[in-house]
Amino acid sequence: MNNNLCSISTGFVLIGAGTSLWFVLKAGGGNNSILLVTLFTGWVLSPFLALLVSGRITQNWPETAVANWDWIKIVLPVAAIMGYTGVFTPADAKPAFIYLAVPFFSWLALFLSAILLPRISKRR
Repeated sequence: MNNNLCSISTGFVLIGAGTSLWFVLKAGGGNNSILLVTLFTGWVLSPFLALLVSGRITQNWPETAVANWDWIKIVLPVAAIMGYTGVFTPADAKPAFIYLAVPFFSWLALFLSAILLPRISKRR
């Protein structure tokens, strides 16, 4: 089951990264600054890259923590895509806000999960 869940979660991460890339390039299409679009693209893709390389971090975790991490690899891309569609965007927010906020909250969720999951799993 864990290999299947790992494969599925990696697929979600790749789809989430591709979709997020599309949204950021679409939003920045009218911008003349290549540097700004590049910086936003790197920032938006950074949580997905972290999820893709997280196997090194989780290899020594208990099995339940790894399974929960795989679920995070499914939920986080879905939440990010929802964020980029404007579901969570305040009505008066500027367009750039969402491309700053979604990766920030993604990183926050990743850090908290990476700290808490192994500890919670060891207690059980």
